[in-house]
Amino acid sequence: MSANSSYYTPTHDYQAQAADRTALIAVCLVLGLGIGVALALMFAPESGEKTRNQLAHTVEGKVNEGRHRVEPALNDLQKEMKDLRRKVEERLS
Repeated sequence: MSANSSYYTPTHDYQAQAADRTALIAVCLVLGLGIGVALALMFAPESGEKTRNQLAHTVEGKVNEGRHRVEPALNDLQKEMKDLRRKVEERLS
């Protein structure tokens, strides 16, 4: 046998097929994304600037709504952490 000979194994074949499938999936994903963007631009009911402004306004509103919902829970958690810290310090003293 020569030192340059290579051996076929099912593992190598499976790895090669997996790499081919991964590349195909990536290409299809990018192609689908491009087609989706093109269709969205073609059929958008509003201009880009107006759509961006509406989207920004909606996102800003949702972020503010989320803050108002989370804020009371964070305040309660801070109070509980202070109480827990005080209790731990009392036990360690």
